[in-house]
Amino acid sequence: MDHRRNSADVEQEAMGILDRKDFLKLAGAAGLGAAAGAGLLQAEAGAAVRTDLEPGEFKFTIRERFRPFHLLAENFVRLDDSFNSALGDKYTKLRPGPAEEDDGSVSAGGGKLRFTGENDYYTILKSNTGQRAPFATVIVNVASLPEDGTVYAGLYRDENNFVHAYYDRDRNVVGIEARVNGVTYLGPGSPFGEDQVDPEEFRGSFRFAFVVNENRVIALVGDNNMDIGNFRPLIERDVFFETGIRQGRADGDLDLRRDDVLQTYKNGFGARSDPGGGTIVFDRVRA
Repeated sequence: MDHRRNSADVEQEAMGILDRKDFLKLAGAAGLGAAAGAGLLQAEAGAAVRTDLEPGEFKFTIRERFRPFHLLAENFVRLDDSFNSALGDKYTKLRPGPAEEDDGSVSAGGGKLRFTGENDYYTILKSNTGQRAPFATVIVNVASLPEDGTVYAGLYRDENNFVHAYYDRDRNVVGIEARVNGVTYLGPGSPFGEDQVDPEEFRGSFRFAFVVNENRVIALVGDNNMDIGNFRPLIERDVFFETGIRQGRADGDLDLRRDDVLQTYKNGFGARSDPGGGTIVFDRVRA
């Protein structure tokens, strides 16, 4: 069989869907030189689209952003609670706030976890699960958050030692707070611990995530009705830097890269309500 192609055949193929590589192969089979084949390809391309615009004259706008990614690999899940039964002994209740915020109660069942109180309250649930390497993720699915409510997710040793991310709906801020031996770094009142956010990010139900990568702590928000990713980072801080170097010391008071430190912290989450009380509802936590 004669596999040779004439120039008319090549030109017809060039007007189809061939890419440059295939076209030049055909041009070679037809006896055309590489330069001639490339010239023919350019001629056909020029015939299809003509413009007097310079490259710098094009204008582009963002129509939509979508960056799906998972924060928590399935094989590394240590905690997954959909609150279908009573809490039992899976969690330890912590009260990091002042004495007047110790009045809240927590109940679970029917796929919901409810933080409630007639007055203001601040309640953290520390789980029995923790980390073995300086990488951690805690994700809470927030079903309902009133205007005066705050939600938390992070790592906790006790009421005087923790690092967490929070979203305060009343002030519309996302923050990162670290407390070491009773001394609070970052968080409310710190010029470095909080950022204002777009309230549209937290409209309706949402997922709020705390992520640690060595000493880098990140707070993210995601849509509650999407299984795949769509988390958006909101604030990031280095807790080793913030608890030491920024204070004028060579070393930080919190170093999550150290095994003897990290292994004493457990996955946790919680809620806080301003005076007047209110009910804050979660429907899942994963860590």
